[in-house]
Amino acid sequence: VPVSRLVLPLRLAGGEAILVERGSLPAEDAAVADLSRFSDTAAVTVRGWAEPMRRGAGSPGPRRLPFAATERWSARWLDADSLAPRFPYRISALVLRELPGSDSTPGLAREAPRPLDENVHLGYSAQWFAIALVVLGGGIALAARKRAA
Repeated sequence: VPVSRLVLPLRLAGGEAILVERGSLPAEDAAVADLSRFSDTAAVTVRGWAEPMRRGAGSPGPRRLPFAATERWSARWLDADSLAPRFPYRISALVLRELPGSDSTPGLAREAPRPLDENVHLGYSAQWFAIALVVLGGGIALAARKRAA
């Protein structure tokens, strides 16, 4: 089932806003979902993890949804450089991904953050050892070829 991710600006006390990814919801065309039941004006408390937003990702940029009663945009991904000019206030370079179980909004699916455990480091070390073996094997093969010639 195609999905769209619901992202709303959360205005902070200092006037700046941070974009909050509330979750994903079904969308027939994977770009536009029914947002009529979601309010973007209510005060909320958000629990989540922050990630840096892409910059200069080269996307076609967000497009305004023509049939929305309020101003709504659709984008392939969040890019700070293409989104910042569309807001009347400053937006943070971070995006806050709301955690599962943060509230009881029906219809929104949320992903848990990917764990950064020893498996990530194990994968990197395996890659570096493989590169070292290729370089060492290539050096030995090159030395043997020179000696044979």
